[in-house]
Amino acid sequence: MSAVPDPLPEIATTPLLRHARDPDALETLAIAGTIATAEAHALPPALWLRGLDPDECARMLDTLFPGSRAATGGPMPAATPPDDELGTEFDDLLQLLLEAAEPRTPESRWLACAVATAALFDNHLWQDLRLPDRRALSALLQQRFPALAARNTGNMRWKAFFYKQLCERAGMVCRAPSCGACDDYEECFGPE
Repeated sequence: MSAVPDPLPEIATTPLLRHARDPDALETLAIAGTIATAEAHALPPALWLRGLDPDECARMLDTLFPGSRAATGGPMPAATPPDDELGTEFDDLLQLLLEAAEPRTPESRWLACAVATAALFDNHLWQDLRLPDRRALSALLQQRFPALAARNTGNMRWKAFFYKQLCERAGMVCRAPSCGACDDYEECFGPE
């Protein structure tokens, strides 16, 4: 997917946040941000939050953004997302997140779907989640996915870290035996 043109829209312009039960909660910001990023990419509603069927999406909206469906008529996925080239990648990312979710609640699942969806976009993960900065993303992941976040001992960029975890799961080896020796070190660990 292509990157959203700079500058990224401000978090406050995310219309869904007007209905948020707790507009300052990082998970609320991340879910609303993912939907806004998907809308900015002109994706169909079925791809705004992958992994949620229409009923589950309705529960999420009614819980986190009460009144949003009545006020806007959406956002609601029209149907199950199509089986596209990103489906397997999304499924793998979602599984990685769900295995580390604490507590295992619907809210954690909704957040995992948002993070896995946002990871499919081209900007830094915190940007596509429309969080204020990388520290906010780190705090959110440490809070909701503590076991997974704890494995990022080198402060690797989160999206790169997730994909490295997926490669290791699949038995694939990074191009270099250690991150420090890799030609792409600055790409993963450089300033954002």
